[in-house]
Order: sequence, then structure tokens, then C-alpha cells
Amino acid sequence: MTSFDTKDQESFSHELKTLPDNVGFYSVEEATIMYKKWRSLKPAKRKEFLAERLDFVYETVSHSKKLDDWLASKKMARPQKIRELKTCHKISVLNKLRALGYTNGDFYPGGSFDESGWKWDSLLHQPRKLTERTWNNIRWKLEQTIHLRREKRRLAHRSPLLELCCEVIKSDEGKNCCVTASTFFALPDIAALVNAVDISQEDREYTRIKFVEFIEASRQKVEGECAVKLTDVRRNAGLDSRGFNSLPWPETEGNSVDSETLVRHATAFWVRPPANYLFAVNVRTFADIMRALCIRSVQTFTQPDKMYDNWEHMPYRPTPIVLRIADALFADLCFPPSTTMVQMEELGPVFTCQRCTVTQRRMSWTDLVDHFFNEANLFAEFSARPVSVIVFDAYSC
Repeated sequence: MTSFDTKDQESFSHELKTLPDNVGFYSVEEATIMYKKWRSLKPAKRKEFLAERLDFVYETVSHSKKLDDWLASKKMARPQKIRELKTCHKISVLNKLRALGYTNGDFYPGGSFDESGWKWDSLLHQPRKLTERTWNNIRWKLEQTIHLRREKRRLAHRSPLLELCCEVIKSDEGKNCCVTASTFFALPDIAALVNAVDISQEDREYTRIKFVEFIEASRQKVEGECAVKLTDVRRNAGLDSRGFNSLPWPETEGNSVDSETLVRHATAFWVRPPANYLFAVNVRTFADIMRALCIRSVQTFTQPDKMYDNWEHMPYRPTPIVLRIADALFADLCFPPSTTMVQMEELGPVFTCQRCTVTQRRMSWTDLVDHFFNEANLFAEFSARPVSVIVFDAYSC
């Protein structure tokens, strides 16, 4: 902009200001051109010239405003168009994912499960129409992100439930726990909770109740399977019920089996293979089995990512030889037929082997059966060796 100092310039400025609808300000270049032209004209023509120039300026300003408005509208229309394209692309992608079985919980996960390097948003918000080619290019990336989200959410939800289960195991309700974490979390309703978008306090309480029920159901299952195996081995080995006497032993198929009584009877023993280690405790009671399972159960909940065998793969089996030994020893003791393993163990180390000449250490009931079992295995091992003379007196029972 410029101001006018000389007399002619002041006159020029005054005439501009006296014109109707004067714009008031001009660029230096425009004002200089107008001033030089104005000075070259006769005084009678000067005012007419300024009026013409003023009309030109107004027309220029008017077109300039229209151009600015047009540019502004175009500038606003492009982002709007891009937003519409992105929204349309996102809706199309999500609809295709829903058709594959995914849900809103996979698209909008609760918590900060996405990592900074994941490209979910950039793949979803593309400013273009979704084509089949584009879909085939981005589908595997989107599904991979969803599976990663599910895994992170599963681990995040599983952690407090694992802690809850450990608290139950440490309480009286979980003292007989023989459940593995993988088995419990594979239950459909528990798996659904772990994979849910969020877990409420009601869900936690439901998990605790379900876990307590599952512990009891699993204990009964183990107890029943142990009783069936014990029954089958005795029947196949030709052992009658003399060791049990009046116990409800199933003589024929179809009779009900009192599993709790059978597995806790004084003659109910299992063996952990390999059962041929000298001086190794190979004989186990049902209480030993439950303790081992309980220890393993705690490990599965404190270290859930490690692999553990199910109960079906645990190496505890009743064998004819250990059952024959237990029957014979129990019969010689002339205890009541209904004597339980707990009652025998409460006697403590009061038994000795009268066949051992080197030492006669005091043993508990389980130790006594294990001692005879090891001696029987040792005898069988020496008997199988191709030697001319076997000295066995020092080891026989």
C-alpha cells in the first residue's frame, strides 16, 4: 500500500476518496500506474479516469471473491469425498469379515491389544472402492491381526482366572484337585469367557463355582476309573474277593461298584512303572495318586503354557503281583475285612519282614507291601538269568 506526500499526490488521493464506493486501499503497483496515467490527463478527464479504474477494481474484486469461494468449496469437497470413500471401504471390508464369521468384538477389541506395527487402520480406511483384488490382498493381513488380537485378549483374560483357580486349589474346596488348566479352560463356557470382549465380576464368580464343581466331577472320574482298573485286574488275574471279604465287590457285570470303598481299601495298590528298581518305592496308594495329581494340577495353573499329561496318561497301574502280595499279607494280619488304607497307615512303622536276615527295619503298611513287591521282582529277575546257582535266601521274604 502507499500514501501520497506531494501536492499532486494529495490531490490524486483526495479525488479517489471523494468517489462513491471507494475501496479505500490499492496495491502500490496499481496505485502507481493509476497516478502516472492520472497526471498525464487533463484535469477534466482525470475524475472520469478514476471512476473507470474504480469499476475495474470492483469487478476484479468480485471475480476474485468468486474464485476464492470456488477454491474453498473444492478444498472442502475433497476431504469430504475422501472421508466418504474411506467409510464405504471400511463398511465393505467389515461386511466381508462378518460373512467369514467374525464379530464386532474382533473389529473393536477392548483394551490396548493392538501393537504399533499393526496395519489394521491403514488397511481398513482406504480412499477407494473395495475391489475383489484389493480384498484378496488385504484379507490375510486382517485375519492375522484378528487372530493376534484374540490370542492377546485370551491371555489377558486367562491370567486373572488362573489366579482365581489357584486360590480355590489352596482352599479346602480344592484340596482334591486333579484338574489340569488346559482341560478346565477347554470347557465351552469357560473358553467363551476367556475369549469374550470383557469379563465381569459375575463371570469371575461363575468361573469359581464351575471350577469347584469340575474339581469334584474330576475326582469322582479318577476314583471311578481307578476302581474299574482295580476290578478288571483282579478279575483277569483270577483273584477272588477274599481280601475284601464282605466288601461290595462286583462278582458279575451289572452290579454297582462302590468306587470310594474299593480304591481306599487296605489292599488297593497301584504300581508306577518301571517297577524293577531295587530300594525304590514302586507301590502307590490311591491317596498317593491323588497327591501326585494335585501337585501336577497346581503346576498346570502356575505354568499353564507347559505341556502336561492328562490323567489317562499318568503311569499308575494295578498289577496282579502287587495285589496278590497285598491280599496275602492282609489275610495273615487277620484285620477286619473293611479295614481302609487310612487305618493301616495310621498304625505307623510297626511291621517287620521276618524273612529278612540282614536287618529287620520297621515299616509302614505301604512300605511293607512295597518291600515284598521289590523282593518278588528281584527274585524274578535273578530267576531269569542263565546262571547255574542262584543264592536267594538273603533276599526272599
